[in-house]
Amino acid sequence: MQKIEPKYVTFDQAKWLKEKGFNVECEFFYKKDRYNKDFYLTSGIEYKSDKNCIWDWNMNGGQSGLLSKVIPYPNDDSALYYSAPEQWQIVEWAFQKYKYSIEAEMNIPESGENDGCYVFNGVIKGSEDYKLKIFYKSKDYPTKEKALSDTISHFLTII
Repeated sequence: MQKIEPKYVTFDQAKWLKEKGFNVECEFFYKKDRYNKDFYLTSGIEYKSDKNCIWDWNMNGGQSGLLSKVIPYPNDDSALYYSAPEQWQIVEWAFQKYKYSIEAEMNIPESGENDGCYVFNGVIKGSEDYKLKIFYKSKDYPTKEKALSDTISHFLTII
């Protein structure tokens, strides 16, 4: 049986999302390592029950008073956390909050380096003067996830 792996946003995208007010609950987040100061992707575990939890790790929902109930190390600073949603969550958030559609289109180029192979382009669509408009189209990528990642990054710079 084929397994579909989740595709999380990059650390840079997670930082942009926090700046843009992303407040959707998700299981994974980027956390700052206390020793080498790098950020790494991890999931939340409830402090006392050790079960996975879903949370607004960006603390944009005014929940910071509850932080000690879900984060394993209650003394951690919430500024060291960045929500790491899956790509599909950003697609939904972009539409619900901004009415933009972020999509990946599959193409088969007729010539060039990808001749005869599938390629994917990310596209940002929205309405302008009550007409559908394409605001951005990415270059060709070998996977849908890479096309979406590029398009999500572009979206975060224009909102």
